[in-house]
Amino acid sequence: PPGAARAAAGSSSDDDSDSDSDSDSDSDDSDDSGPPGMEDADAQEETRKKKEAEAKAAEEQRKRDEAEAAKGSKSQQKARKLKRQKMKKMQAFADTLKKGSKVFVTKAGVESIATILKIHRDDPEELYVTVRDVGGGERQTLLSRCRAAVGPEAERMEHEASLKAAEESGRRKAQEQQREREEVEKLASSIGNVKAEPGASKKGKGRPKGAKK
Repeated sequence: PPGAARAAAGSSSDDDSDSDSDSDSDSDDSDDSGPPGMEDADAQEETRKKKEAEAKAAEEQRKRDEAEAAKGSKSQQKARKLKRQKMKKMQAFADTLKKGSKVFVTKAGVESIATILKIHRDDPEELYVTVRDVGGGERQTLLSRCRAAVGPEAERMEHEASLKAAEESGRRKAQEQQREREEVEKLASSIGNVKAEPGASKKGKGRPKGAKK
C-alpha cells in the first residue's frame, strides 16, 4: 500500500542517516588519532633531541678536560724549568768549591760549619757533598743545603764550633772514665764478697784420749 511504501522509504532513509552518522563518527575518531606512524615519529624526534643533548654535554666535558690537562702541563713545564735553573745554580756554586773549602750546612733549621771533602756530580738531578764537621765527624748532604763560609762570620762560627767540640769531647771522656771507675769498683766489691772456704779441722791429731803411754 502507498503508506507502507512511504514508511519503508523513511526507514531506509533513517538507516542511511545512521550509517552516515556512524561513518562521520569513525572519521572523527580517525582524525583524533592522527596519521599512521605519527607517534613513532614523535618518539624518534625525542630520542634525537636526547642524543644531541648527551653529545653536547660530552663535548663540553671534553673541552673542560683538555683545559685542565693544558693547565697541568703548564704547571709541570714551570716546575721543570725551575728545577733546571736550580741545578744550573748549584753547578755554578760547586765550581767555586774544592776539597778543604769551608761551607755553612743547614740541617733541621740549624746551621753549622764544615769542610768540603768531596763534591759528587753523579746524580743528574741533584749535587751532593761529603763534609767533615769541626768535631771530626763525616757525613753527606745536599749541596743545596750549603753556602760558602767566608769572612769573620765563618771564623767566629768555626771558633765557637771548636770550643763546643772540645767541650763535648771532654764530656764524653769524663763519662767514659766514670764508667770505667764504676766497673772497677763493682769488680772489687765482687772479689771482696767472695768468702774463702774453711780449712780442714785439726782435731783428732796426736795421741787418742785414754791411750796408754
